Amino acid sequence: MPLYRCPKCGRVVELPEGAYYCKVCGPSARMVEVVVSDKIQKILVSHDWVWVKIDGKWFETELRHDALYEPEQWVNEIIYIQRMNAEEFIEKYRPHELAKEYWGNAEKYSTIPCITREELEKKAGWLKLTHSKP
Repeated sequence: MPLYRCPKCGRVVELPEGAYYCKVCGPSARMVEVVVSDKIQKILVSHDWVWVKIDGKWFETELRHDALYEPEQWVNEIIYIQRMNAEEFIEKYRPHELAKEYWGNAEKYSTIPCITREELEKKAGWLKLTHSKP
């Protein structure tokens, strides 16, 4: 099923193909179909969330595995996300659009989606060190 976004509030919903109005904004806001490119352009990860850039917009979602408690599964999940196309990612993770005030930081610290397993394992160890309680 296609995804539709409200042009006023940014709400995204999955609905059968058709014409819809936003339930939040009312009949003055006709939902527009979200057209997704086939690639994740950039990625930024932390121990329990990921930001991805798709079609020039940044999205955020929680990960299913936390690097602090399940480092190997976390690494595998990031590798898996990097191999997904954008449509798969949106369908499986249901991300929300990242607030625009964070886009600059996302651009500054992100990489193209090809972080190696070794880099991710190193990052998981660093995250565990910096987030553990004394």
